Amino acid sequence: MPEMWVIWSEEHGAWWAPAWASVSAEVVSNEGDARIRPDPGKFGYTRSLSKAGRYSEAEAREIAENANRFIEPPAFNEVAMPDPLGAAGTDRRRPS
Repeated sequence: MPEMWVIWSEEHGAWWAPAWASVSAEVVSNEGDARIRPDPGKFGYTRSLSKAGRYSEAEAREIAENANRFIEPPAFNEVAMPDPLGAAGTDRRRPS
């Protein structure tokens, strides 16, 4: 099974919820402004990492890049990272 990624929203102080997984990967252009177009009502956040949405690396990086396109580094609104809980749902940051 491929490694899954999660997205932290610094702006909302929460993880992206699983509903974002149904976001259309279609990119729309509006006067040079490329962005992901979500399906209506298909977004949200959760403070629980175990309830966060899981995404492919490419999907998570695309979402974070689009969300941060007007932010001057090192600041960010969203950050994509490998799922700290891993496929087994155990915290990989803590030794066994």
